[in-house]
This record gives sequence, C-alpha cells and structure tokens, in this order.
Amino acid sequence: MSEKVKELRSRLEEARSRVREIDSENSGKYLDPTSAEGEEWNRLNEEVDELEKTISQCEAREARVGELFESGRNTEAGATFHTARPGAVRGDDFWDALEIRKRASSPQEEGRLFQDAGKRAIERTTPAHEDANKEDAQAHLERLQISLDGEQGEFSRHLIKTGNPAYRRAFVKGISGRSLTSEEQRALDLTGETGGFLLPYTLDPTVIPTSSGVTNPIRAMAEVKQTTTDKWKGVTSTGMVAAYREAEGEETTDDSPKFGQPEIDCHAADAYAQWTYEFGQDYGSIAPELAKMVQKAKDKLEAVKFHSGTGEKEPFGLATGATELIETITKEAFAVGDVYALEQAVPDEFRAEASWLGHRAQYNRIRQFDTAGGASLFVDNLRGGIGGNTVQGNVAQRLLDYPTNALSTMESGLTASKTILFFGDFSYYVIADRIGTLVKPIDNIPGENGRPTGQEGLYFWWRNGAKVMSKAAFRGLKVKAA
Repeated sequence: MSEKVKELRSRLEEARSRVREIDSENSGKYLDPTSAEGEEWNRLNEEVDELEKTISQCEAREARVGELFESGRNTEAGATFHTARPGAVRGDDFWDALEIRKRASSPQEEGRLFQDAGKRAIERTTPAHEDANKEDAQAHLERLQISLDGEQGEFSRHLIKTGNPAYRRAFVKGISGRSLTSEEQRALDLTGETGGFLLPYTLDPTVIPTSSGVTNPIRAMAEVKQTTTDKWKGVTSTGMVAAYREAEGEETTDDSPKFGQPEIDCHAADAYAQWTYEFGQDYGSIAPELAKMVQKAKDKLEAVKFHSGTGEKEPFGLATGATELIETITKEAFAVGDVYALEQAVPDEFRAEASWLGHRAQYNRIRQFDTAGGASLFVDNLRGGIGGNTVQGNVAQRLLDYPTNALSTMESGLTASKTILFFGDFSYYVIADRIGTLVKPIDNIPGENGRPTGQEGLYFWWRNGAKVMSKAAFRGLKVKAA
C-alpha cells in the first residue's frame, strides 16, 4: 500500500470518528442542517463517500499493477505461477475468497491461507458501532480466531466473506434494492446465503460485542462463547486434587477429575423494521442506524430471557437454573441481615469473582438500611474488590465490596415468594452466540387486500442460547411468604 493511500485511510478514519461523535452528541435530537454541526455532518459524509471511492480505486489500481508486474516477471522466468511465491497473497487480495481457493494446493493449504487472511482482516478491523473500541474488538476477534478456527479456518472464512469491501457494498446496495455489479454479486454468492444478507462482521453483534451492559447487564457479567454451529459444547470438571507424597517412589493416588460435557442449544430470535419508500428516500442510508436499533432490541429481549427464559425455544434464564434460594428473615420484608445472609450462603470458592444482581429499587432499599454509613454496606466503586476483584457493575457503588448490577426486569417490590436479589459468580452462567446475523430485505409490502402499500422493511435473524453451568455458584434471596 502506497504512503498516499495510507494517508487517505488515516483521514477516512478521522472523518468517520467525527461523524460518530456528532451523532452521539445529538442523540435523540433534531440536527438542523443549516447549523454549524449540521453543515459539518453533511460535509463529512460527502468526504467519507469520496474517500472510500478514491481509496477503493487506488487499491484496485495498485493490485492490478502488481499483477501485471508479477505476471511479466514469472513469464520471463518461465514460471507458471501468478505470483513469485506459490500461495502468496498480494495487496488486498486476502479479501477475495475465490482467489484464496485458487491458490490452495490442498484442503489443508486452503485452511491455512484463510487463517492468514483472517489475521490481516483483523488488523484492518474498525468496528462500525460507536460503543465498540477498536483495540478491544481486534483482541476479541483474535481470541475467536484461535478458539473457532479448525483446520478449514471456519471463522476466518466468515471474516473474509463478510468483511470483503465488495461484500460490504453489496450489502448496502442489496438492502436498499439497488442493482449489484458482477464483483459485488460474486462476493454475495460466496457467503452461501440465499434470499438474505449476512451482516458485515464489523456491524454484527454476534461477532463484535456492542452491548453497553446497561439494558442487559447479564451479558456483560456472564461467560460469553461463540460457535459456528447450532450447538455449543463445553467441558466442565470437578477439578484436580493435589497432595504431597509421603515417600520417594510411592505410587500417586488416582485423583482424576470428573469431566462433564454441557451443551447449549442456539435458539432463533428475530426483529423487524418497516418504513415507507418516501422515508427511505428522505433519510438516505439507514443501515448504520438500523444496526443500533437491532442491538437495542436484542438487548431488551435478552434482558428478559437471560433472567427468566424457560429453555424451550429460548435461552435458559438465570432464575430458571440458579435454584439455590434462601428466604428473607421476616415475612414480606427485606432487612440488612438478609444481605449478609445471602453473601454468606455462597460457597467460598465462588465468592472471589462474585457479583450482585437485582432491580435498582432493591439497592435503594439497602441504602436506607444504614443512613449513617456505619455498617459500610456500600463502598467506593473505584476501589479494588475482595480478592483483587476489580470488575465493575452498572451501579455506581459496590455492595459489601462486590460489584452491583441493576436489571430492570427483576422484581422491584417485596411480593411474597418472589426472588429479589442474586449473588454469585456469573462466569458460571454461559451465553452461546452462533456467529452470523442474517438480514433479509422485504420489498413492496402488500396490504390486507394484497396490493402494494409503498413500504419496505428489513428482517433480522440470529441464534443464541444460555444456561447455568453450576447452580452452586449462585444464591437467590426469596421474599418469605409465611
């Protein structure tokens, strides 16, 4: 890549960042196009579009010149390869899945080439969502590549196919009903999807975490796993036992751990958005905004199901699997002694990484237990926790020096037999996300009589599941009935 193109890319990232800042600063407000910020918004978006076209053309020209140079050099040398080194990837060719397949001399070589290409894709990754940090996203993708790439480089293939600039253009054009170029159609065909589009991975919440953890704190607290299949398979163990040997040459005891193989089914969830043709024309490209809307809708759904889901065609909720409960000391009441009792009920091995989860109303009650502050129920959130635990919750302070998290779908009152508070190690609640969110455009939506209404929409579809891996890691506080 030439230095000039690098400069253009750097400016492109600056412009994109400023666009995100303006959107964030004016969230929920009308942005007057005649104001200074409105004019800057329009100017920056025009600049982004122009930079993207310029960079794409420059890189295509560079790649073409490279092909001609290598082809001429290899012809002079009597070689039959398109490159000086078999399997080498030039320029941005790593985005082209078809070319990668052509270079491979065996299935194993193909998998290795996709893995190499995946690493280069990760280096180029800039997440589209404003809540996703670039460095954190890249580190997350690297971990996924290590854990999900088999010999065939399955995860890397997903990155290459949905991150390809031609596919990203095909996605934007496809959901707005515009015609595709032959290059864009080929990029779309390579994903293997029919009748829909996979979200480009930089927009996909099943690939790059974009949840703020406010609406849905359970996802932020839980152990989140990704899978390329419809079922996540894990390994659990009772743990190994160590002992000192009493004499030299003595045979060791058999303290082998007992292994389990838990499975989590990934269930289908969806969301739908619909608007008029006039709105689509006036608003311009609404794909980025829709991605944010889908993330918020997904968060709201999961906040409910990760708490109370039945496991039947939906995730197993925390309350469904964490069935070890203690009752409040007094009937239909909540007192300071209940807080201490709940904390002490969790076994020592799970306390070091433990957290609280409850409705904000319950934390407000706890604050009123000790208005003088002598009991030190809540401590400064900036301090490290017990056992060095510095994980922060989404509530401003720590309760008994453990992170506190508020979930709006939990019980806010003191109804008899209702669970009002959870305490435990949430890494034993596992969420499994199947990689890939599908988007299907719905055009020319008919009315009740089958005639067009001048409306279009987008149907979003994804799969995930969840389950408590060890109920011993949690205790819930239930309001005493009698």
